[in-house]
Amino acid sequence: MSATSMTGFGSATENLGSATLNVEIRTLNHRFLEIFVHLAPELPRSWELLARKRIEDRLARGRVDVYVEARTSPEERRALRVDRRLAEAYHIALNELAETRDLPVELGAADLAQFPGVMELEEVDPGVEDADPSFAGALDRALDAVVEMREREGQSLGRVLEDLLAGFSECLRVIEDAAPELERRRYEIVLERVNRLLTDSDAQIPDLAGEVALIAQRSSVSEELDRLRSHLDQVNRVLEGAGPMGRNLDFLVGEMGRECNTVAAKIADAEMNRVALDMKGYLEDMREQARNIE
Repeated sequence: MSATSMTGFGSATENLGSATLNVEIRTLNHRFLEIFVHLAPELPRSWELLARKRIEDRLARGRVDVYVEARTSPEERRALRVDRRLAEAYHIALNELAETRDLPVELGAADLAQFPGVMELEEVDPGVEDADPSFAGALDRALDAVVEMREREGQSLGRVLEDLLAGFSECLRVIEDAAPELERRRYEIVLERVNRLLTDSDAQIPDLAGEVALIAQRSSVSEELDRLRSHLDQVNRVLEGAGPMGRNLDFLVGEMGRECNTVAAKIADAEMNRVALDMKGYLEDMREQARNIE
């Protein structure tokens, strides 16, 4: 069985010199493939298209959230900038002012550093403009981890589905074995009612026609059981196949549910009704699991 879950997580990092690129991917259940790329403001917008293309090549269904940021240490995040030309301009201007006013000038480097614009802290550019290959590498490694987790979760879902299918199949076998006897007993009951009508002097032809119609409507569930067996075989074939299968499973289980409802409505036997209800319970659990499968 090669079922794949739609739930997964993966992350990867890449060293960019002054920054560490971090890529994190989370996937959840969704009817289709929906991709949301969350890029830090300083990162290239072109990375969104790159991420979408690589994800579409690897995943078929699910909501995919990609978070990308460039992390730097506090020491590397800001740098001290010294404007030497501005400091020199301040120094010249002060000397000229001192000569004009005949004032003494006693300036040190610490004095010049106090003037606006001479010495400032500024944010360091992480330098990711040409880091497309680094981003692609980190993204691929994160995707590898996501795919691995989805496959591992899919194996667990497959085992759960196998157990549910086994329980459903046993219930179906019980009803199939009991159906001929149930139909015979139902026919005898209806036949007895028809005989009572025939011995009733007030019996009319329309009354007999109604009883015959009742027999045609309620006497057999063989068609429903045949369709259930066919759907069950199709489910097993889907699970034995490869590639995305969640939608097919969801559809088939829905069809089986409708047939089960008809069987439960037609069977006039308390014990078999309980078995039919168990079948519906297995199908509800199967549908819940199928909606987790890609």
